[in-house]
Amino acid sequence: MGIAAAGGLCSLLVRWWPSLQTVPWLGATRHWLAAAVPVAWYSLVISLVSMGQRPSSSTLARLMVIPVLTSLLAAGGGQHGLLWRAEGAPGPWLWVHVGYSLGLVVAGGGAL
Repeated sequence: MGIAAAGGLCSLLVRWWPSLQTVPWLGATRHWLAAAVPVAWYSLVISLVSMGQRPSSSTLARLMVIPVLTSLLAAGGGQHGLLWRAEGAPGPWLWVHVGYSLGLVVAGGGAL
């Protein structure tokens, strides 16, 4: 819940003060939070379904590989064109991230 709230706060800050879009850490924080929400959702559902038994640290670390890589690519700037192309079209890594995130959300929904 806190991750989603922090991501919403970052989005509101950028919306209220458009000049903040040039602040690199804010954009990277926004991408990291958006990438971590599906993992948080999935781990919450798994802990609810398994009656309070939380996923192990190694399981959470494996689940966070794609979100961390996505965050690093977002923080590195757009010169590589993996997240977004120069013309604004989605890059190949964005589709990997979207597929992974949707897969976690659907798997969590299926487990419920």
